[in-house]
Amino acid sequence: MKFLGIDFGGRRVGIAVGDLKLKVAVPVTILKNDAALFSEIAEICAQKKIDKIVVGLPLSVRSKENLQSETARNFGKKLAEEIEIPVEFFDERFSSRETAQRLKFFGEKKLKMKKDATAAAVFLQTFLEKFK
Repeated sequence: MKFLGIDFGGRRVGIAVGDLKLKVAVPVTILKNDAALFSEIAEICAQKKIDKIVVGLPLSVRSKENLQSETARNFGKKLAEEIEIPVEFFDERFSSRETAQRLKFFGEKKLKMKKDATAAAVFLQTFLEKFK
């Protein structure tokens, strides 16, 4: 089973792909959040043969939903309708911290442009490890 991880943002959308069999998630690309977004995601899903999409859900430190969570949920619901692939939401609270650590480890200047895609891979990796 293949998953597409999405780190949704107002300007940029990080994309990662994960494979349940291998339990590995990797960053793929960063897309602009513009009118072409849904068609670009649909194209990636078709190319990668994606079975399910996992949208990162930004929660507060106390696990509470907020305005960003609502925006991500609305995006995910519309995406599911547009491209007809099941969408699930997953807590992405600590992906930013781990992403920063990874970027620092690998040399921030090299990977700074991949920040959003790396964040998507981080929470998708956790999702795959917990998937039943």
